[in-house]
Amino acid sequence: MISPYIANIIADMAADIDEEYMFVIRHVTRNWDKFVKWPSVQNLYFPAIHRMKATESYPSTIYDEHLTKMQERNIKSRKWTNDPAAIAYQLSSDVYPKRQKKASIHWHVRHIYDGQFPWTSNKVTLHAVKSGDHFTHSAGLVAIHPIADALADEFGYFAWLLRAEAYERFGYDPDNIFSSSVYNPL
Repeated sequence: MISPYIANIIADMAADIDEEYMFVIRHVTRNWDKFVKWPSVQNLYFPAIHRMKATESYPSTIYDEHLTKMQERNIKSRKWTNDPAAIAYQLSSDVYPKRQKKASIHWHVRHIYDGQFPWTSNKVTLHAVKSGDHFTHSAGLVAIHPIADALADEFGYFAWLLRAEAYERFGYDPDNIFSSSVYNPL
């Protein structure tokens, strides 16, 4: 459970957000399940793997351990830089929504710790795509509707609501903000 102190700091982050934007944020948070899909389980799927540059490629054996489950669930690699994270999300979730207008395209898989919006007392926050311990850790991944994705990219308040939810669901706290113990994903 998040302490009242932490909850108050997160609430204070909303103080400078225009009311029009807060209206949208409140609507999205009241309807989480329409905008954010969480994994069912947490797991670090591909340890020591971080996001590669577009000119680089992942090891050819990266998916071997999970190949059977990927085939059973019809999960395919697209050879994109975020593929290992998207596959980790799909392996740990029963739901991977598609866009309404573009039914062939799924919602974006977002790292909720994206290097943006450090906690008030920290100078940096985890940038999961650069960390082998977090890039494919399902507790830090969500499938997110484009509207909510934009909110998470634009407003620290919304980003920290997602991070608080990940802590509530999975105890996932790589910045050690919500708990007093050091988080270890392994």
